[in-house]
Amino acid sequence: MRPTHRLFAFLCGISLLAAAPAAGAVLRVAVSVPPLAEFAERVGGDGVSVQTLVGPGQNPHSFEPTARQIEELTAAQLFWRVGMPFEDAWIQRLLGRSRGLRVLDARDCLDLPAPSAPESARDDHDGHGHGHDPHVWTSPVLVRTMVPRLAESLAAIDPANATRYRAAAAAYAAELTALDDELREILAPLKNRRFLVYHPAWGEFAATYGLEQVAIERDGKEPGARSLAELASQARRDGIRVIFVQPQSSSRNAQILAREIGARVVVADSLARDYAATLRALARALVEAAP
Repeated sequence: MRPTHRLFAFLCGISLLAAAPAAGAVLRVAVSVPPLAEFAERVGGDGVSVQTLVGPGQNPHSFEPTARQIEELTAAQLFWRVGMPFEDAWIQRLLGRSRGLRVLDARDCLDLPAPSAPESARDDHDGHGHGHDPHVWTSPVLVRTMVPRLAESLAAIDPANATRYRAAAAAYAAELTALDDELREILAPLKNRRFLVYHPAWGEFAATYGLEQVAIERDGKEPGARSLAELASQARRDGIRVIFVQPQSSSRNAQILAREIGARVVVADSLARDYAATLRALARALVEAAP
């Protein structure tokens, strides 16, 4: 029996009742990826306990939750999803069995471009030609829209603390505005607006700041020799001197390409919990690598 099938068989024996929180109880929130956990803790404060499914070093594109994680998920009052592949693959089917568990999609009400047509995928530099880029949290402008909606979801479950959730969301939104201003100031001197990444995790960051990410990996596939040669030629023309890689992904082709074009490889983790520091470091690395 395949692991996923065993997991579903295990789940059939679990009680999926998610009760409303008792007075004064901590509200249990489950999130897909670590950055959402930081946002949830900033909005919920001591009133929430956050379960993060994808752990440090794990790849969300190939991730499968354990039976223990799913058992914990059924005890949560809110699941905040973001559109990662593992969610669409089977978690939504599981959540349909649960009574009382609310689901909030972080992408709802965001100003996102329409998904690209499949036939255009091969020409899409961001590597997400067949749909939305799920890494919406890489833009603080988008996160600023996401956090008030989270506050309202928490308030609906825990009305007694609604004012506190809304005030925390407003305070955090103000911090995100300041972070956005700071990033724009850091990136202002940058003349070359294209940058090279192994995995296309920074599309929404790029869109927010007038940049263009060029991905080595396309739709989860390694590039062939011809694609690498074309990328090398384009990178030389663009004067690209840095390639960003995720710690969860192989960097072999990034290292090969870096040697070809005389660039350095820099680790930039879109899944890091230290959200503001990660974005500042990315912006500064772009400016420092500019020709």
